[in-house]
Parts: sequence; C-alpha cells; structure tokens
Amino acid sequence: MENDADILIAGAGPAGLACALGLLGRGVKFRIAERRTESAPRVFRRGLILRPRTLAMLEEFGLAEPLIAEGQKLSLLKVEEDGRVLARFDLSAIKSPTPFLLCIPEEGVISVFTSAICARGGTIERGLAVTNVRVEPDGRTKVHFSDGSDAYYTHVVGADGLNSAVRMALGIPFTGYDYPGGWFFADEYAEADPHSGVLTLLPGGGMRLNLPLGGGQVRSVSTVNFDDAVNLPVAIRQVQGAVRAGVRLTGTAAAAHGPFGGIGMSREIEDALSLARSIAQEPESAEVSAEINSEAATLELAETVFRGGRIKNRAGRFFRAYVLFLCARVPSFRRRVLRALTGLA
Repeated sequence: MENDADILIAGAGPAGLACALGLLGRGVKFRIAERRTESAPRVFRRGLILRPRTLAMLEEFGLAEPLIAEGQKLSLLKVEEDGRVLARFDLSAIKSPTPFLLCIPEEGVISVFTSAICARGGTIERGLAVTNVRVEPDGRTKVHFSDGSDAYYTHVVGADGLNSAVRMALGIPFTGYDYPGGWFFADEYAEADPHSGVLTLLPGGGMRLNLPLGGGQVRSVSTVNFDDAVNLPVAIRQVQGAVRAGVRLTGTAAAAHGPFGGIGMSREIEDALSLARSIAQEPESAEVSAEINSEAATLELAETVFRGGRIKNRAGRFFRAYVLFLCARVPSFRRRVLRALTGLA
C-alpha cells in the first residue's frame, strides 16, 4: 500500500489491525506503523478471549471461522473457593451462532488479522514508531517518526498501547490507578477440562484464573506469584477530557483494565471496528449501536471483579458467596452476568 494515505494507524496490535481491517473493507486508504520489528524478541501478550459479539462483528470479514480454528471453545465458567464451587455459568445456553468464549492467545489473533490484511493488499510498516504528534492550525495532524520523517494526516488513530506515544505527545490525561506489584501470567501444562475456565478465590484476598488453551495447556493469571510466572503491570485507566480534532484513541491507548474483567481484547477489537466505521463515515445499524459497550461499563466490570476478589474478612466472604449464588441461580442476575461476558443483548 502506498504511503500517501490521509489516515495513520499507530500500532499493529489487535485494535490497530482491527481498525485497518475495517477501513480496508470499506475501501479507505490508510498507513499503519508498528514500532516493533518482525525479529524483535517475543513478549508475553496477555490478551486471550474473544466473545460471541466480537466473532459476529468479524464475520463481516470472513474471520470468525479461521479464528475459531485457532482457538479453544470455553463453554463453562466456574468460581471456586476452598474447594467449593460457588457459581457455575453455562455459556452453551446463550442464543448465538457461537455460544462460547473463544480462548485464543493475542499472538494468534494478530497472526490471523495480519494475514487477512496482507491478502487484501495492505501492508504493515514494522520498526517504525511515532515519536511526536502535533495538531496544526489547519486541522491536519503532523506526525514525526523514528526514522526522522514527518507526514501530515487528516486522521490519526492511536492504537499504540498502554504507554501510547500518540496520547502522551498530545498530553491527553489517562486517569486511574496501577495495581501494586502487577499480576502474574503463565502458559503451562495441566490436567483440566478443555472447555471450562476456573476462577479460584484465594486466601488473603487473592485470585487465580485458569483458562484452557488446547493441547493440554492452560493460561494462568493470578494476583499472587507462582512458579515460572511472568510479572506484568496491570492498570485500570481511561482517557479523560476531549481528544484532539483528527486524533482518535482506541485499544489500551484509550482504556486499560485488569484481566479479570475478561473481555479486554474483545472490547478493543469491537471499538476499533466501530471506529473504522466512523472514519469511513458509514453509520452503524441500530442493532450494532445499541449493543456497543461503553468504556465506563467495561471498567466497572473489571473493578467489580477486583473489589470482590480482594475481600478478606469472614463476613465479606460470606456475602460474596451469597451474591455469586444469586448470579448463578436467579435468572435476571444470571442474564446480566452472561450479557457482560458475551456482549449480547
């Protein structure tokens, strides 16, 4: 793809690539720059789950099937404490062509998206970072790159992660907090139901989540350290105030939340696809618009899980168990939980 496009996407993670797919599908030219090179050392990426709503949106591009082929279907979620099952959520009962959460590592999503972009004639400029951004008086945005070049764009999409160069260059507030000490992640071999996920509430206010990856592997995420785990920072933050004209933020450049919210990568992809529609000036259907989850709702879910998991005293743990019982057994409560997990109305 030629680099005379009026739209720049900074970042080639799930959000940036989803935005690129959305633009490609509507015949809109763009340029996408990714600071990491093909040969850069592998980093542990925490994204893992695609929910039914995300898969439905990606079906427009023919990508639901190849993603499902790469992932592992999760149809049951359990919450446990002291060896007892406090709640079970059966996802196979939801009304959807894909009645499950799809566990697929972020690297797999990036691979499928990248292949689709290249097959449609798109290119990704790797090893090229945005180093400065300035909105000019005429409304165009001037971008300076790591190779010393400058270019002007009518739209700049900042999809460049938690430490977004686009956001920082424009001084856009990113308020919230960081989880002290970060969290711990690992992919490991373990005997487990290949279609079930388990959230274990640990003594002392900790949590550990095990999700199937297929091939006998599980992804373990915990607030406390365990063998061979990678320690990664975790933040709950959101952009505040008006974003500059001609500049849009998406993915974790716009909002970040803890992994126990469970829908982070899905939200990023859905928001990026909606952003592509907006840039292409294509109105969304009433159905799509009605189902879009706001950043505030997503962050609220993440914080609710955070707060619930940190309870230490006996009375609080009893109340938590009672709330989980209601969520699993009372239809109206259960529907609300499943709606949050699946993104379906």
